[in-house]
Amino acid sequence: MGQVYGNSPFGSLNPGDLGIIGAIATWCECLQGKDTLNEALQLLAEGVNAEAIALSRSSRDTYGESVSIVYDKLPQKTSAPRLDRSFARTMLGNYFVSAKPGSVWFKSMVADHDPALTDFHSKRRLTELAVVPIATSDKSLDFLEFHFANPLGPDGYAILNTVVSTLTRTWANRKPGLFTDAMLRRKAPDNTGTSAPILGCDNPAKLSRAEFRVCLLLSRGLSKQHIIDELRISRSTLRSHLRSVYLKTGTNSHSELLYKLLSPIPEIEKLRDAVA
Repeated sequence: MGQVYGNSPFGSLNPGDLGIIGAIATWCECLQGKDTLNEALQLLAEGVNAEAIALSRSSRDTYGESVSIVYDKLPQKTSAPRLDRSFARTMLGNYFVSAKPGSVWFKSMVADHDPALTDFHSKRRLTELAVVPIATSDKSLDFLEFHFANPLGPDGYAILNTVVSTLTRTWANRKPGLFTDAMLRRKAPDNTGTSAPILGCDNPAKLSRAEFRVCLLLSRGLSKQHIIDELRISRSTLRSHLRSVYLKTGTNSHSELLYKLLSPIPEIEKLRDAVA
């Protein structure tokens, strides 16, 4: 390798660094069900010196949502925002559904940025985002994204390209249902002051009938557009319902709400069956 730039987040790291090798080994083991995705993401972030990393699945629908598994170095108790969503859709724009798996898309090479991404990076003092499509299907797309505090020098770009090539190739051979199982096992932080399920029979969040129905349809995997069609409501009405649901459940985003709704609680399963 050539000169390593001083402002590269990789410092003197080279492709043979034990941290990266260990991270990729754990990633491979997790894809066969021997380790957790959360642990693999943490080691990947540490291996490439990223401040935060997300593994997300996004619907191909124009208004489809994304669900993400996230690792963020930032401590839980802090005023700065933690990563809680994927920025892949807005950063790739028109190339979102056609981006080739294994390619790397950098924020620094995009002219127009999502205001939410700009605000998040500004508050966290982050400078670069790398989005990597790792799989595509007829219904969804999977992405990895890395958020960095410092700009990447040429060697940093080269190393990241080398790493993501391996990550993409191994993701194609993952254990079936791995991502879905990880989402169902994940437990969201309890921001409501109660451990009762949102869709419990006693309705602990005091949702209105319309809000409860929206949450129930979300828990069944319906996209926003499908919910609009199912309930025959406008997009603005759905946004209003969701704002109220976020407030009542102590959640801050669609993905955080989904984490709570997807908790494997028998009571919820009965409700899903009842409206199936």
